[in-house]
Amino acid sequence: MHHAGGARLWGWSGRLVMRDPDGLLAALRRGDDGAFRQVVEAEIDGLYALALSVLGSREDAEDACQEVLLKLLRFAPRLSPGTPLRAWLRRVCLNHCLDQCRRRRPIRRVALLESASLRDTSATPQQRAEGAELQSALWHALAQLPERQRAVFVLRHFGGCPLKEIADQLQCAEGSVKAHLSRAVSKLRVLLSDLRDGREV
Repeated sequence: MHHAGGARLWGWSGRLVMRDPDGLLAALRRGDDGAFRQVVEAEIDGLYALALSVLGSREDAEDACQEVLLKLLRFAPRLSPGTPLRAWLRRVCLNHCLDQCRRRRPIRRVALLESASLRDTSATPQQRAEGAELQSALWHALAQLPERQRAVFVLRHFGGCPLKEIADQLQCAEGSVKAHLSRAVSKLRVLLSDLRDGREV
């Protein structure tokens, strides 16, 4: 699966938004291909960002997105009216990625991702270089977090999810989410400080 525009990773969704999600869900349940395409266009960037942050590999993230979208096609007729599509997709994506983490070898180092700052023609060469360096350092540090801490951090700071929603998705207490988030932030500060100082982590 080729992820068009895979560099747009910093917002939760792409440029398009899901208008009338209840109407889209009803159309999906009827097997409407046009509704499916609208959901894909609105959600693919966010799903890819989540999958990449958890799995650490472009190829694995693309495979995860494909699996999530196939599940949407398969299960759409069974979804109850009023099901929040975005939350459902995020939950399916996260569960799939965490399952993949449990099954495979330790996460690979994340390659440098092309951020919006690299494509911003108004940015100076120095700003683009600094943006690339910062993003590379962040993904490098994220790759070293335990999977649960990484998932909580990604959902909170990239997904903008409330703590209660994260707890529901991870099926744990809200207090556990807060603890994972605190540990993730603390470890990221250390890792990013080490990287900035030029020390190997």
